[in-house]
Amino acid sequence: MDFVQKVNKLREQILQTKEEIEWVATAPVPREDFKAQVLRWVDAMAAKAVEAESSLVTLRSCQPALLSVADPFRMQTSVRIIGERPNVVPVKFSLSPMLAWAFGDLIKASLLAKVDAMDYVPGLPLAERPQRLKHLKEQLLQLEEKEEALICQAEAARVQIYRRADINPAVVLNYRAGADDEQGDQAMMTGDLYQD
Repeated sequence: MDFVQKVNKLREQILQTKEEIEWVATAPVPREDFKAQVLRWVDAMAAKAVEAESSLVTLRSCQPALLSVADPFRMQTSVRIIGERPNVVPVKFSLSPMLAWAFGDLIKASLLAKVDAMDYVPGLPLAERPQRLKHLKEQLLQLEEKEEALICQAEAARVQIYRRADINPAVVLNYRAGADDEQGDQAMMTGDLYQD
């Protein structure tokens, strides 16, 4: 097998590894993780409904003036005058906190049923992804180092093979993070900063 064929074979493996890295990093979470995230979201939304809860507490008051202003589901908008004409400023608001606070269990049940009804291909559990990504990135680095070594051998044999535009610059420069740092630290300690 000549240099070009070997490099092309490595490039196929590199592409497959990059695609797997992308999949592991961005794939939908497994159904159980999905459900746990839904439950955490509903609880977080309900926790944001502080004003609704304090307004509800106001309803237990015996003072008629407080009862008349209590409204757990009150939403406010504003109007701003620009020049001579009133202009309604877009107001972004969410009913999610109030709804989750008032109907949290119903919302959870409804959303969990929707999750169960979804048809999708899940990726790895979130807890397993960092280790898998680390392994795949190491594998990618090794493949790219093999590719660079072949390109250098081809250049020595006067066979020109262009490097990929997306190659890791550290591979071309033969730089390993950490290894040079340790050598630099050692040189600083011994005073041998300018070695031949």
